[in-house]
Amino acid sequence: MPRTKVIAALALLAASVPVFAQQRYQFFKIDSFNANPLAGEAFAWDINDAGVACGNATMDNRIGPPGYVWTAQGGKVEVPVASPQAISNTGIVVGVGGLYNLATLEYVTPPALPGTYRQPLFGGVNDAGIAAGTISGCSCTDSGGVTNVPYIWDASGGARSLPFPITNARGLGRINNQGIALGWLNGNVLSDAFVVDVATGSFTILADVLPPETGTGIVQAADINDLGQVLCSRFAGTPAVRRAIVYSPNGETLILPAPGPGYQASVLPRGLNDSGIVVGAITTPLGSQRAFAFSSELGMRDLNDASLVSDIPAGYTMRSAEKVSDTGWIVGNGSQGNKNTGFALRPLGPACDAIDFNNDGSFFDPADIDALYSVFSEGPCLPAGATCNDIDFNNDGSLFDPCDIDSFLLVFSEGPCTACGQ
Repeated sequence: MPRTKVIAALALLAASVPVFAQQRYQFFKIDSFNANPLAGEAFAWDINDAGVACGNATMDNRIGPPGYVWTAQGGKVEVPVASPQAISNTGIVVGVGGLYNLATLEYVTPPALPGTYRQPLFGGVNDAGIAAGTISGCSCTDSGGVTNVPYIWDASGGARSLPFPITNARGLGRINNQGIALGWLNGNVLSDAFVVDVATGSFTILADVLPPETGTGIVQAADINDLGQVLCSRFAGTPAVRRAIVYSPNGETLILPAPGPGYQASVLPRGLNDSGIVVGAITTPLGSQRAFAFSSELGMRDLNDASLVSDIPAGYTMRSAEKVSDTGWIVGNGSQGNKNTGFALRPLGPACDAIDFNNDGSFFDPADIDALYSVFSEGPCLPAGATCNDIDFNNDGSLFDPCDIDSFLLVFSEGPCTACGQ
């Protein structure tokens, strides 16, 4: 039986029959350090489970945008890392040339490897403090990165490359908590992705294992979660469109659906969490990028939707969602007028239960309303013999609360999940 599941048709069906209530978010703009609110720019690249984001932002009278970390409570704080690209759940920030520990306030500048030059460029770090990146293999100008080699550093093992050479391997990016990293071959142009265990050197070139349905040609990898699932993309079809793919270690492959009417068919994936939520960018017919989130339950959602995301400033467009944490925080980049800024989205609590309250397999069925009112009145689940869900439909912890009836009826009419007061 083939392991490939082309889920586009199923996702489109789910979009037309929204069985699950939509997850909602609160928007936060991550702006530059400049005193003039119209000046400068900021970018956000990663966020951890605690909602701590990292990125870089311009500052008055500074050459080169300094790195920062951001929280909803404290805003931006400058850190001594150039172009931060990743932050671990243990508070280690990595970027160009170094690592910074938010807990100890220690900054580390790892050394070059024998036969390499300049400073390492880190693209990922895990909770054990293993940082993965790349370093130049020549003292020349090598904008294509064709002399680069993979680079690894942690406090106990020091600086090193992979245990065994991989032909044409040029660098490493994201790394999960099992020590499995993403890498690329051939340089910065026409780079082909692989995954590798940084401890053993065991590796897989993704183009060798993805099935034909995913397309042809090179594979670009964007993220890896702690289940070992890899988020990647490649071009397929005529005319060629970019397909977003989630590849699992057991060989199972999920192809994300095209966005649907009002968007081009290509999908640019950027982040993946352990729950299977994918974030990235989709494009309108006029070429404008829009940030999206995808799950198998909820399908593809443009995050520039006020019914999904509260507090979006007037005139602001989220262009690309870069990463999603296992706690549901999303970070990315957007623009307002001519100014580029980062953004963070905080998930607003748990989603509502499924609309099939009596679990008879029938959705948007008036019998579910009858069952809800019966149980709410401390009567039996209907029909006789059915097993109803608990009465806390919006999962706010309050039982026999009129807000649960309001939430149920709103979701039943294909509206968003809400808790009281939202």
